Amino acid sequence: MHATVTRRSLGALLGLGLPAPAIALSPPDPIFAAIEAHRAAVREEASAVSALERASRLCLSRTGELRSERRRLRKLRHSKRRELRRTTPTTAAGFRALAAYHASLIPDPDPDDVAGQCRRDMEAACARAAG
Repeated sequence: MHATVTRRSLGALLGLGLPAPAIALSPPDPIFAAIEAHRAAVREEASAVSALERASRLCLSRTGELRSERRRLRKLRHSKRRELRRTTPTTAAGFRALAAYHASLIPDPDPDDVAGQCRRDMEAACARAAG
């Protein structure tokens, strides 16, 4: 049996919703890496803050070293936040992931207007994607 690919059969396959080779080869959305990098920086900083609080409670002599580590990790978190703010999602899934991640960052109550900043970040990402 000999298989011939015609435009009609190719159209039927695409109509079935099967993934096209071009879609499978598209580069991954950069927003996922930016979200994960920011998430990891937040976890590291929280760990350092926790270690500093324990050392302070126990009156350990390492508090100076832990304070400098916390400052370094705070700077790292801020740089990852800047990267996250400057990264534009390239897929619908990327926009949904960014919106969900921003929503997870909003404390309750919100004394520093984190929600407003997250909204402005999303608007800027949408404007960059549209323009």
